[in-house]
Amino acid sequence: MLVDDDPDHAFEIQEDSVGGALAVTDIGLNADFINAAGNAYTKRSGAMLDTSTKATTATLPLKIIGLVPRPNNDIGATAKVIVKINVHTEAQASAGI
Repeated sequence: MLVDDDPDHAFEIQEDSVGGALAVTDIGLNADFINAAGNAYTKRSGAMLDTSTKATTATLPLKIIGLVPRPNNDIGATAKVIVKINVHTEAQASAGI
């Protein structure tokens, strides 16, 4: 089993749009995530960025870096975003801006 433990690694995650979709001004904020059932066929995770938790709070586990640059991906409901792990054993957590 391979594990990526680099604190600077970026990940793609879909936002859940609960409490409103992300806006461009939310880039740099931190947020929590939710775990939903994964897909048994594709083996994809059911984890999503919980948009209702976006804040500057340093203890939130994900930092929103930006929008995934893809033609079919726009800011709004169910957008795919790039995040970094904010609460990591190998790095100090930072407050959102």
